[in-house]
Amino acid sequence: MPDPDLAFSRSADMHPPPMTLGFAQPRLRDDLLADLSPPRAPRLRMDLPLSAMDQVPLGIARVDRLGRLTYANRTMLAISGLDDWEGVTVVDLFDGADLDAVLDGLRRRIELREGDEYEVELKRQRDNARVPISITAFPETADDGEVQGTLALVRDLTLDKATQQMVTHVENISRTKDLIDAVSAVLQPLVAFDLLQVLRLNKSRTHLRTIYPDCITEQRSYRWWHIPHAMRHLLESRAPLVINDLPAWYAEQRRQGLPPDEAIQQFLDQGYTGTLSLPVFHDNGQVASVVLCRKNWAPFDRREVNIAERLPLTEAVSVAQRNDTESDLNFLIHLIHDIAGAYDTVQRVAQTVVKRIAEHYGWDYVSIHRVDESQGKIRMIAQTAKTPGLMSELFEVDIGRGVIGSVHKTRKPALITDVATDPTYKDIFLTHRKTVTRSELCVPIGEDAHWLLNVEDEKMQAFCPEDQHSLEKVATSLEALLRRTQDYNYRKAVVDNAKDAILLVDPGNIIVDANEAAAELLRKKKTDLIGSPIGAYFHDAKRAAVVLEGDAFVNHGALMQRPGSDGALEAVQVLLSVAMLPEDNPGRVFIASDLSSFVRADELELARDLFREISGQVKTPMSLAITWLRRFAQQTASTSQDLPEKVIQQLQKAELSLDRMLMIERGGRAGPHFPTLLPLDEVITQSLSDLPERERQAVNQVSEAPQGWVRADAFELRYCVLTVVAYLLRLAATARHIDMRTWQDSDRVHLDIGGQTDALGAADFETNCRGSQAVAELALGSQTLAEIVSRNGGRFEAQRDGDHATFSFSFPRSLSGEAP
Repeated sequence: MPDPDLAFSRSADMHPPPMTLGFAQPRLRDDLLADLSPPRAPRLRMDLPLSAMDQVPLGIARVDRLGRLTYANRTMLAISGLDDWEGVTVVDLFDGADLDAVLDGLRRRIELREGDEYEVELKRQRDNARVPISITAFPETADDGEVQGTLALVRDLTLDKATQQMVTHVENISRTKDLIDAVSAVLQPLVAFDLLQVLRLNKSRTHLRTIYPDCITEQRSYRWWHIPHAMRHLLESRAPLVINDLPAWYAEQRRQGLPPDEAIQQFLDQGYTGTLSLPVFHDNGQVASVVLCRKNWAPFDRREVNIAERLPLTEAVSVAQRNDTESDLNFLIHLIHDIAGAYDTVQRVAQTVVKRIAEHYGWDYVSIHRVDESQGKIRMIAQTAKTPGLMSELFEVDIGRGVIGSVHKTRKPALITDVATDPTYKDIFLTHRKTVTRSELCVPIGEDAHWLLNVEDEKMQAFCPEDQHSLEKVATSLEALLRRTQDYNYRKAVVDNAKDAILLVDPGNIIVDANEAAAELLRKKKTDLIGSPIGAYFHDAKRAAVVLEGDAFVNHGALMQRPGSDGALEAVQVLLSVAMLPEDNPGRVFIASDLSSFVRADELELARDLFREISGQVKTPMSLAITWLRRFAQQTASTSQDLPEKVIQQLQKAELSLDRMLMIERGGRAGPHFPTLLPLDEVITQSLSDLPERERQAVNQVSEAPQGWVRADAFELRYCVLTVVAYLLRLAATARHIDMRTWQDSDRVHLDIGGQTDALGAADFETNCRGSQAVAELALGSQTLAEIVSRNGGRFEAQRDGDHATFSFSFPRSLSGEAP
């Protein structure tokens, strides 16, 4: 080894003369020496002692003409992974294309006396790792001008390359997980760790949550960790925090008054012994931390801390934080945009909303509930869960019960970090899922809280005030959306079931929508009407121009045209009204009532038929009943014992005729049909409540289907139940007893109604007549019942066994969260 105090007595030619086009390169001799003749350049004398050279942060190396190292300072030895430079050549440090580049540089300095700068990869001797370096080299000359070798300044580019890679990842990767995955892969070879975590602070800096990696949260009983007051001072420091003995540190914190902390203990139980925490700042406040964790008592040294500080690691996390904030905003915008254009039922819109919310925020369970104040109930209309087994089976509660009832009552959100210990809600929480709910967040939708948005989680501390704020933003947007959807469904029902033709046209007078009555009037399919000009359906082009150029008309007589039976166009007289649509949906609506003589004659003929039918079928039974009742009132001797039964039979004939006329008057459509999600037991209970007290007492109701929900028209379902009950009540005079049982199997809900069909007794004549009057309008034939039940997706059967009759209904079973 050379003497440390030996000074450089030779010169490094720092400014060699530039080459000219006419300069010819001499050939190299075997020893790399060259007989160079260019003019001598100014020389820089270097008389520094070797001990001073060891303090230079750059690597410094001397290489002779044969490529052998004659000196390397400490930095160079560290870069090369060497303990000593003696006996080392450039062939030991480089290979392949990198060795060729180094040898070419040596030749240029010997032959041309040129300095140069270039980048190569050095083969580190300690572990054969490839280290990117930058070499700035000069020819080293003796006093007589002879080139003796090369003096090289070497800079380790590892951190520069790593920084460049991280910056590239930040510029090209937007998803938080993918970005931190990429940055971690760059950091791992430089600072080894067993786990990299990114912890996000809430705005008040009282809680933090692990946002990377996702799998960490599955191992914990909490989501947000409440930072103890005794530890919040650590958030004020801008320097990295190194803890190389976590158990000892925790023990010291406990001695200083820190209460037992489940989160810290869980972390220690996983075997972690040391951490390096790098704070992430925004607007002069800490918003997150990057924490490198190690096991097996491997400490973090000063060099590793410096590397972690120099790399743009915290900047990458800060960008990821901004990406998440932007993602939340984009989520809300896209949610409103996508659903605002989807005209559908409230249930389907709500189901889409809960799925989107659960997917974006990663919450276990999300549901939406609707308040029905007229019935005193809160009903679930949509739900989604992480797994099907976590779905709720409690589809409705009384107003005021549970957390959602409390939120509806107070019109204020509820943020519960631990249901089991919360003093306000622990006693009113309703268990309704096949798992334990530890945290709940419920916010009202709209000022009147007509809907409620609810989120639940199996972990404690699952939500923080920022989550509540985010959910309130969603609820604010949903309120207008759900109301508009509800209004749309009301209007759509009116339009679809209107007897008048309704056509919507755009500002260019092109039909954009039409109801079935319009298709029937113009004898066209709806698909053919949509997209065609409305002017094509007017019989007189001049009159059409007047109508189309005006803004609005009321009850305007007009002639429209449609294909006739022979295919030729025929005129049809209509009463036309035209109105402008709102400005946010420009266009007009045309309402046409058919006034043709054919329609009027057809309706008159139907009216005559109905009159003849009613007269013929009701006159005789009513006359007989009135005659017999007069005899009964006079109490003549000739009054027979079966007179009451005869009277009731005649009245029932008249009643059945009127019921059939009602179905004829409906034209086979049976009125508007609105299937909704209904609990069968509740429909039955409400139906029976309309009966007289004595009739209600005669019905024995047994429920074996507490979750028996069906999708049906509430009016039609109630109609069928009361029809059968009224029929059995009339024919069960002796027993006055009817059995009603609801039950369910895996996919259907069943209702069985049965009773004895004995004859009516004379003693109960007056009572039964009055009872029959209360339910008389509900008596229908079995065929009509079967048609109504079938229209609601169900089946109807009537069975008789002697004098016992059983009527059975069955419907497909439905879940509250299912789309209709």
